[in-house]
Amino acid sequence: MQTPTKESKLIEHIFDNSNYALTVMEAAYRKIDESLIFIMKMKHPQLCQRLAMVIIDRYSGEKMVYCENNHNIQLSATVFCNGRNFVVQQWLKNGDHAVKLYKFGNNINKTALIKEHKYKYSDGVACKIIIPNNPSSQDVQLLVSKWNETNMLEIFDIQDTELFMKCHNKSKECCILQDGEEMTVFSEQITLIMVKMFYLGRNQLLMKRYKSVYKFFNFNASYQPNVNFPSSYWLNQFFAVVDRDSHKIYIYDSYNTNLIQVYDSPVISDLIYVHCNKAQSLLLCQHENHKYSVIKPVC
Repeated sequence: MQTPTKESKLIEHIFDNSNYALTVMEAAYRKIDESLIFIMKMKHPQLCQRLAMVIIDRYSGEKMVYCENNHNIQLSATVFCNGRNFVVQQWLKNGDHAVKLYKFGNNINKTALIKEHKYKYSDGVACKIIIPNNPSSQDVQLLVSKWNETNMLEIFDIQDTELFMKCHNKSKECCILQDGEEMTVFSEQITLIMVKMFYLGRNQLLMKRYKSVYKFFNFNASYQPNVNFPSSYWLNQFFAVVDRDSHKIYIYDSYNTNLIQVYDSPVISDLIYVHCNKAQSLLLCQHENHKYSVIKPVC
């Protein structure tokens, strides 16, 4: 970690069980209090895992560590993450699924599990994440319902319920992400691969809307919401969608959903998501198994 005096500082933490293998799910710099945030999977040889969240103060090096107490988690996939909130979908060892909302700690409050919704895979789940319009507030609102129209109408309004039902033939695990006048609908599905016992948590984009302009996606669109720790270098003016079946990357305008550019590359078969710069001349790509690459167009 780099301190203000440009001196390196090694921050160590020993977890309670040395048999766990640590894998970083998310990592970011939180500007509001100049802290580093790390979300890690603690994988046990017996194919169970726990989540650990470590927040480190950039100046003092002081750390705040939160670990899940239960050991019944088999797989985890990020649904949403910003400097204050973490929404995760999990596959439990008994076969149930769960959606959880955590709030990261600060110098006043500790990291805590705020909301948990367990459900059977056959029942499905509909959730909505509402990002506050007030810039001073970073706390999101998470609404969750069974994949049932009657239950949905008790939790959501008619428009949201109708939108979920339009996605019924594609997925019964869907999430609406609303940020002011911008709305994204995607499905989050955890797939268990029995050979190596790992997950493919791929967000499939179903719909994007800005104000009254919207677009449904009928192909297998792999997508990651661009709100995950947004950087000033990667603008929200565009969003990228990966069609891994045809080995194409589509760049769309976020405001009118018009297709701007298409990239064709043989190296995108395992891409999870892509960010592009303002000129769309550089693509920063994340692959499965925590691999990264940079794609530049060839003229």
